[in-house]
Amino acid sequence: MPDISIKKSEVVTTTIELLRHGECEGGACYRGKLTDHSLTDQGLQEMFSKLERFDENWAAIVSSPLKRCALFARQLSNSTNIFLLLENNLAEISFGNWDGKLIEDVWNSEQNNVEAWFNDPVNSPPPEGEPADVFAARVIEACESSVKEHAGGRLLFVCHGGVMRVLLGHCLNVSYQDLSNFDIPYACFSRIQLIDDGEKKYYRLLNHNI
Repeated sequence: MPDISIKKSEVVTTTIELLRHGECEGGACYRGKLTDHSLTDQGLQEMFSKLERFDENWAAIVSSPLKRCALFARQLSNSTNIFLLLENNLAEISFGNWDGKLIEDVWNSEQNNVEAWFNDPVNSPPPEGEPADVFAARVIEACESSVKEHAGGRLLFVCHGGVMRVLLGHCLNVSYQDLSNFDIPYACFSRIQLIDDGEKKYYRLLNHNI
């Protein structure tokens, strides 16, 4: 009689640690994909200080290509001799015509558009900006693509507040409208897991803003 038993796929769990960039030049602005500000000296120190309390035994460092993430990630990679990947799809959301403008100025000139965006970030993005669902799709794709190369290991993502909100929200099945409810301060450090059973991928939030 033939063997009709079904061999179950191995479950692979990958830990992803998320570090938001520190304080940047440029003030309180819509600092998105199109605005490539550098870190302030304080912002750089914030990031290094945050990682002092954690084991640096990552399989790889994956970073947004924008300077506020990539310059720190390169320094960290050089000092630890850990492989660095710059992932374009981990760049911050594009705020379109608002990108680089002061938040206060945009509020004063386009209050209705700002309120519409908060209420429906999918259908009412900033003018010429990126809809929330499009942004989320590229971030999740970047996450899963990076994990393929180091499945079962531990990765550090150096990224942005918007990227972290997408990944945390994906773990908890939070609506796009509610992603702004996550508090993501500068140098915020959080930890998630991606669990792959061979048929489906599951996300789990372990820690936020440690």
